[in-house]
Amino acid sequence: MLGYYGLITMLEIKNAQPVPAESLESFLQKEEAGLEKVLADIEEWNKKNLVVYPVPTPEIAFKRTGIDHKRRFLEALRMDPESRTPLYLQLLPGQEAGGRPAFPVKDISVFKNPMWIAQTRFTTIREGEAVLPLEVVASACDEPDYGFDIGIWQDNNSPHSKKFNMGIQPFGNPNLEYGSQAPVHMGFYHEAGIIYLLAGFLKRTYPEMRVHQAYALSRFAFRTGHPYWGFRFMGWGLHYVQDLTQPYHARVLPGVGTLRMLWINFMDIIGRHEGKKNIVQLVSNRHLALENFQRRIMTRDLRNKDLNQPYWFALQNTEFDSKYNHFNKKYLRDVLTEESVSKSDELSREIMALMPVRLVDDPGVEFEEEKGSMDLLRTMETNQPGSVSQFANVLARLTGAAGVHSRNYVRAILATQDTYDSVN
Repeated sequence: MLGYYGLITMLEIKNAQPVPAESLESFLQKEEAGLEKVLADIEEWNKKNLVVYPVPTPEIAFKRTGIDHKRRFLEALRMDPESRTPLYLQLLPGQEAGGRPAFPVKDISVFKNPMWIAQTRFTTIREGEAVLPLEVVASACDEPDYGFDIGIWQDNNSPHSKKFNMGIQPFGNPNLEYGSQAPVHMGFYHEAGIIYLLAGFLKRTYPEMRVHQAYALSRFAFRTGHPYWGFRFMGWGLHYVQDLTQPYHARVLPGVGTLRMLWINFMDIIGRHEGKKNIVQLVSNRHLALENFQRRIMTRDLRNKDLNQPYWFALQNTEFDSKYNHFNKKYLRDVLTEESVSKSDELSREIMALMPVRLVDDPGVEFEEEKGSMDLLRTMETNQPGSVSQFANVLARLTGAAGVHSRNYVRAILATQDTYDSVN
């Protein structure tokens, strides 16, 4: 939804001519020689530009061998080599399939039981079929959540984790099927220096790696005559860009000041763990409540064909795009996440003020258990009439950022010159 409506007002995407669908295997086979250099260049960029970067083992470097292209490609990117990359399009809520056959959800994701996409509808597309670039990008925006970043850490005990050499999972539960995603979909670049001193593992977050990989691959695909993969790689990168516009992906504990964090950490060190356990649970619940609200209200609107809401206007508004310098290697740290962090405390207060107390201010509640069984919008309106429309204005600030930064990333990819390494 964010990808589609964030780019629909961008004429370079909206008016782009249909492109022929192409399997990943076909793309890799045709461009194997060029990709060897591109992936080596990406690796050099990672070593040079990422603050903490674990160098992979030499065995996963992409070489021209003529066999097993997809597995070797995904391993070179340090993505789960079992990731699905079929030819498909994701339908928006309420969108008609246009005569295309349904694509089964079970063939989209590596997860055994991906409940969060159970209601999403997909359609099959054929090799060579003409598809709209906007639909390709929008579909690919969700793709990283289907398993790219699963089992990549040493303690995940996956077949590929040791040769990836990513080290021990810095945070999150390595025993959860989806737990290994967090350090790649979050970027904590603006914590107090003393926090990094006490918790250096917070520096080990890698959305920058994914965003640059997708940027370089997208430009390569366009340059070599594979527009379908130019747009699809673009969508992969947009996923991580959009994740960081969400303050709960850019700050460890929104609403919790540095001194309180230090006190909680001290109490945890001396054996009193309840405070840390509680605050982590509360922040997790607020994070999930925010995402639940956004998904439910935007899905409802699309099914009702109602885009006359502040968050839709904000998402599509291009008025502020030029306020920011062009998207380069420092954009995620110095522009996008700094902006996200600046919104985090106020957002935390608004969540607590407008959402049901039991769900966002009671550490005894696990919101994850609530997601599939309750209607958050109805509960909010029952508990506090008017809270849904009030929080819609809060959401608009987030969707506005998602739209602006998505479009600036796309402009960088489509630019005539490679400007990613330039610094304003």
